[in-house]
Amino acid sequence: MRFKQAFTITRKVRPSGKITWICRYRDPSSGDIEEFCTGKTSRGAARKFCEDLFGAGPLVPELPPFVAGRSKSVPDSSPTGADSHRIVPIQSPTSSVLRTPVPGETIKDYFGNWFRPGCPYCAARADSERPRSRRHIENQRRNLDLHLFPALGSIPVLELSRNQVIAWRAKLKMGPRGRNAAAQTVGYLYGELLRNGMVALNPAAKIYKLPEPHKTVDLLSQLEFESLFNVETLAGYWHDKPLHFAACLVIAQTGLRISEVQALRGQSLIREADSDWLVVEAAWDRLELRNRTKSGKGRRVPITTELATNRFEQGL
Repeated sequence: MRFKQAFTITRKVRPSGKITWICRYRDPSSGDIEEFCTGKTSRGAARKFCEDLFGAGPLVPELPPFVAGRSKSVPDSSPTGADSHRIVPIQSPTSSVLRTPVPGETIKDYFGNWFRPGCPYCAARADSERPRSRRHIENQRRNLDLHLFPALGSIPVLELSRNQVIAWRAKLKMGPRGRNAAAQTVGYLYGELLRNGMVALNPAAKIYKLPEPHKTVDLLSQLEFESLFNVETLAGYWHDKPLHFAACLVIAQTGLRISEVQALRGQSLIREADSDWLVVEAAWDRLELRNRTKSGKGRRVPITTELATNRFEQGL
């Protein structure tokens, strides 16, 4: 069981040969990936430095002038090589009004600002029952920049065919799950045009889905369960991790998702005369921070008095 942190520590070798440790994090207000040098000489020291900063409030309260004036975002260019997995942020918003494609206008020219600030697709769903999350938007933006634009970007919007989408998906150098997701991005683009009556059909609609391998989650073995939760061996495993121990107990006794446990706050615990409850209203996400639950609805979950008194109030 692993709890994701809100930042990553990356090793960087400067031209002089000196090794430095870089902290990368995501700005929750803009969604851009930011980074700064921790000034530490080891990964452990850099992690401790960032944990202290993160626990104190904003990860970077005030940047020094020479850092604040430096461009920390990924350049706005076609991603290649080692940086191809990074998201290209667009700083200047454009018009969010959906317009009819002009005959001969290419896919890259027409959809170039989609899934970025001012995207008409995102704006149309901002007030809907299920608006698109930041994670969803960034996944679609990555598929556009890395897969769709390089291969199909020069094709006119109104001339893309179903066979071209199938052939393009087959050539993608990734697993079936990634290829299905890339084709789904095309479906989102043309589905919005079809919904507004701008195209006659969606070339990605009703394309057969490639079979995806199912993930198997292995349960703890009896030996692992006894080692982790036996009262005689608890101190050996959890003596320096009371917060993790409390979180594991909550998960084991309530069936909450890890993300829901990470989003719990002090006010989530309700203590009554004859029972104790956890109010689950949000789930933690590395991009959205406190996001809605998977079902979109909150719920009350009963917990034992021992867990509420000895673990939750002390740790979570």
